[in-house]
Amino acid sequence: MKKLSISLLFVYFCFANAFSQNALEFGDLAAMPTARGAITSVSDGTCFYVSNGFAIDKYSGHVEKYDVATSTWSVLTTKLSPKLFASSAIVADKLYVFNGDLFDQKLNKKMEVVDLKTGEVTFATDNPQPAHAAGVAMWNDIIYSFGGKIDGSEPTYSARLYCFDVASNRWIKLASMPEAKEAKGVMVEGKLYVIGGYSGKVSTRIDMYDTETNTWTQLADLPVGISANSVTAHGSKIYTLFDYTNQTYIGCYDIPSNQFSVVKSKKMIPRRHAGAHIINDMLYIVGGNTDSTAKSCLSSLQVADLK
Repeated sequence: MKKLSISLLFVYFCFANAFSQNALEFGDLAAMPTARGAITSVSDGTCFYVSNGFAIDKYSGHVEKYDVATSTWSVLTTKLSPKLFASSAIVADKLYVFNGDLFDQKLNKKMEVVDLKTGEVTFATDNPQPAHAAGVAMWNDIIYSFGGKIDGSEPTYSARLYCFDVASNRWIKLASMPEAKEAKGVMVEGKLYVIGGYSGKVSTRIDMYDTETNTWTQLADLPVGISANSVTAHGSKIYTLFDYTNQTYIGCYDIPSNQFSVVKSKKMIPRRHAGAHIINDMLYIVGGNTDSTAKSCLSSLQVADLK
């Protein structure tokens, strides 16, 4: 019995050590100039751009740029329409910002276009279905907008998927999602993966939209529902970060195996409605908030090595 106990103890410590090594450890980088929650954030592969959201004293019209190579922040523009829970995408050298809640409680139907070189703001064709906390993804210079809350008084959630063709400056309606909800997702090789979401209840679904066939497929169920999350891809792995209540939650969906696992972390600052980007094998998380009050907004930027 004693030998068995020692053997089991040895196995336990080996397992604990392996488990510890697999945990993502976050470190702090230069904080964002303005603490903001309910942001939209997008990367071009070398920098990321944090737009809109709410700051301590007001809705924000800022776009702040973080340069990964120099680890520095700069202000690209302060001239966006102030709003919360917007969406953003980058095509060529332009930042497209749309959706979101305006300060008068109306939904934003404008599509603002920010020149990444000059910060100049112009406008594209109006969004046919503006929404709160809609998902956004980009593939082959086409911007995809999906789901979101479209009426706060009822409330009413949308299952609709639209794409915006930058070249023709027009919106096109596509096949609706299986669920109407606030949603987040990411494109990988022409397929849109949507994980979790919220529609008055928290979603446990992982769904995939194929841009070639204009069809949706349910791939798997999450162990628990998640919402107020961000989704980003690293090769064939898709990471979902944050949750409305479990604010240090990290999950990983492996596309080839169709398996989902929960990822442990160290030193991760809790947050929701934040930005998440993977650049050069490094996972960056930025901004966000921890409750519905403006004082909970974060300027924090953290990073973890995925290698």
